Order: sequence, then structure tokens, then C-alpha cells
Amino acid sequence: MYGKVFEELEPGQSFRTVGRTITETDIVQFLNLSRNLEPQFSDREFYENEWVFQRLATPGALTFAIMTGLFTHLGLLSGTGEGFLGLDAMRMPAPLFCGDTLHVEIAIKDKRVSSGGRGIVTMEFVGKKQDDTAVITCTQSYFVARRDAGMAHG
Repeated sequence: MYGKVFEELEPGQSFRTVGRTITETDIVQFLNLSRNLEPQFSDREFYENEWVFQRLATPGALTFAIMTGLFTHLGLLSGTGEGFLGLDAMRMPAPLFCGDTLHVEIAIKDKRVSSGGRGIVTMEFVGKKQDDTAVITCTQSYFVARRDAGMAHG
């Protein structure tokens, strides 16, 4: 299976991923991997009694990682993505809590051919939880294979 090539992506197109519910196991595994031991994520007594939200929230870096996985699962650039160029203007306007379900809406914002002839596509990402509250937003740019540059597309 191949994703879309540069010529198939146009500004204005939009896509939506499936949802994924965040579990306590997700958060604990991420904390252990990243060594993020902040008490609002790792100390139940603290987050339930002293922290502003009084419940377990998802660390922002984990929210981004799960958003990235949902995007990958969409298959939009599967086999056609040639490189991640960067991330701009990431914001986390609301918390994502344990038990919330995240989905991602992606919109093609811009595309151009680089001076070296490679396709560059810029996308806006909005991660939302089940009540449609945005919990993460950013813009990402990718090199995307061009059909006219010899990409075999199946």
C-alpha cells in the first residue's frame, strides 16, 4: 500500500484519523521511557490533591507522539514520505486526560517544489478529544515523493 504522492495532495484537502483512548498504562510506560518523573504525572496523591486539574493528564510529549502515530496509521504518506522537515507553532490549548480519546484532523495548507526538485507539503494538525476540544495544534512539513520524479506508485 502506498500513500499519496505530491501531485495528489492539494491545499484544502482534509483527513481525519481514527480515535485512540489514552490509558494509565500508556502514561506510565511513557514516563518510564522518558524518565519524566514530574509529580503531576507520577504521584497520585499529588495530582489528585494538589495539582490544578486533580486528575491524571497526558504529558504533552506523549500527546504529540500519539498524534504522530495516529497520522502514520492513516497511511497518507506510507511509502511516499521522504522526510520530516519540521514542526512549527505547536500549542496545547487544553489538557488531554487519562481516559480521553484522541483523534487528529489534518489539513493540507501548502505545497511547493524545492530548489532541488523535491516535493514539500505543509500540513496543519489539530488533535481533538471526544468532546471536540482541541488539545494539540501544530504545523508540520514533509518531503513527499513526486510522481514526475520517477516514483513508482501502486
